[in-house]
Amino acid sequence: RYSAASLRSITTEVLKVLNATEELFQGVDGQDKTQVSTISLPPNTDPHKLDQQFWKLEENVYVAAGSVYSLEAELSDLEECARGICSSTSDMELSFLEEQVAAAAAKAQQSELQ
Repeated sequence: RYSAASLRSITTEVLKVLNATEELFQGVDGQDKTQVSTISLPPNTDPHKLDQQFWKLEENVYVAAGSVYSLEAELSDLEECARGICSSTSDMELSFLEEQVAAAAAKAQQSELQ
């Protein structure tokens, strides 16, 4: 659960940076002439190409963020199930819960890699 919360925080911050960068490139592109004088890009840099690259990156981050939020909800459900464990919980129910926890852990690890 800690990993999912950390990933959510990271994706939120990355999205903020990407949005700010996109706004900056829109200014370079001529949509906001008041900011153009304060922006300096390396020579031979194509603002349109950079904008497309950031747009694709932003899309990937949104997909990853969706996975993280889904994972967080799944982990919350698993915590509720774990709290309901008592002496009358069958071995089959425990085994099923263990499988779900292992799958959630694998999803968390995959999300970290993304």
